[in-house]
Amino acid sequence: IGDDDGDREIHVCGETMNKEEETVKRVELDVPKSHSKLIENDEGESHPLREYRALTIGDDDDKDNQLQCLLVRDRTIEKAALSTTVYPAGQLHDGLDWPGRAHLLEHLLFLGSTPFPKENELDSWLTQHGGHSNAYTDLEMTCYYMDCMVEAIEGTMERWSAALREPLLSTDVVEREIMAVDSEHAKNKPQDYWRIYQLSKTLLAPPESHPYGQFGSGCCGSLLPLSGVAATTEGKDKAADESQKAARIEALRQAVVEFWDLHYTASNISVAVLSSHPLDEIEALVRKHFCNLPKKKSDTIIPTTPPLPRPNACRRVDYVPIKPVYTLELHWPLREIDSLYLEKPTRLLSHLLGDEGPGSLLHVLRHERPWVQELSADNGSRSTSGFSIFILSMELTPMGWEHVDEIITISCAYIKLLADFAKDGLPAHVYQELKLMGDMQFDFLGIPSSAADTVSFLSAQMPSYKDPRHYLSGNFRYFADKLDETALQ
Repeated sequence: IGDDDGDREIHVCGETMNKEEETVKRVELDVPKSHSKLIENDEGESHPLREYRALTIGDDDDKDNQLQCLLVRDRTIEKAALSTTVYPAGQLHDGLDWPGRAHLLEHLLFLGSTPFPKENELDSWLTQHGGHSNAYTDLEMTCYYMDCMVEAIEGTMERWSAALREPLLSTDVVEREIMAVDSEHAKNKPQDYWRIYQLSKTLLAPPESHPYGQFGSGCCGSLLPLSGVAATTEGKDKAADESQKAARIEALRQAVVEFWDLHYTASNISVAVLSSHPLDEIEALVRKHFCNLPKKKSDTIIPTTPPLPRPNACRRVDYVPIKPVYTLELHWPLREIDSLYLEKPTRLLSHLLGDEGPGSLLHVLRHERPWVQELSADNGSRSTSGFSIFILSMELTPMGWEHVDEIITISCAYIKLLADFAKDGLPAHVYQELKLMGDMQFDFLGIPSSAADTVSFLSAQMPSYKDPRHYLSGNFRYFADKLDETALQ
């Protein structure tokens, strides 16, 4: 940056651009007070604990190809970290014919690129520099994250950006990673969480009519639905028609390539980087390695997530768990709530239903009737761009299991009580108290012990907020001065 005659020049991807032609927009973030406090280095100089910078890289005239980045500087860390979240690109985008396709691509992306064709190049590099990598596929996004020693962050960026830009996705690797996906499924099958999760998905959204009900994690039987191949997963006849299997694998590989080509474009990728380098240096590295990610094609249309079908009536399902537990879950399919993050009405509902004070739902069910040990009201873990699911979960006592119908009746009566009370408007202090608690929680936010945890959380949060200023605070603060009573109702 800079030249002999004093005019600032910036070299990006081999091109020279004058400052006036820069296509980088920087935004000042809302930062926790605990992260802004000054600390002294060994030379006695004061600096903030953490410094942040949000970037939008790309021309305003071409918003479909802008890359969102969040840079974090922490002078005290020994390890740097990098995370990229691809959104939309999750289980809801698999399609009926390829359950588990997004998850399979998550595995394949680590296994070689055109500039770095060795399968284990990235993992080998990270291991040599004290790091590791991981990823997960959610309903609407796939998040990748990795860490390494600070001095190795550019090499990590170079290898990972190449994987995003030019993955190999070779046939032999596809066949092998199908078994890795199947191994994960085998590990999940005996766990009650995954069993009830898939059961509730199927009940709320029939797989043939809504993507939420489909089998998102994938297995050998869903990715290779052949009689011979499927039988191998059940330990039956292991003979398979090799030509049919090869044709299916090639068709699957083509489907994965199409998924990558459709979803893995610059405008769908959020990048978060944590390092001890100055922010200007981190920015230069990000621009050097991530500015040439694939561009979105002008005719590209990614299907939006539809709302869940409205149930005609309540449905009760009893299931036998693997472990001896008594659990009751009430699920309500709702509208999407991402656009309501400024005031968070469902979090207020969660606060009211999860209260433990006298007169609360839990107080009645735990103390007046010894039926419930624990209660939680989850308003956001299954939130998408098309719908959300509000879950009231209770851990019952053995006696409570004999009174499930009464527990449901009392829970619904309590909700109706809140609804009737709120028709005339909740007391202002209820929302103001939550607003104050959200501000305090954010302002005194702790520092995660893991650099990889920091960036994976940040990059996964970024797609939820159209205003980059809220990348850090959007999950905590209540931005509206008062609650929208219509949204609450």
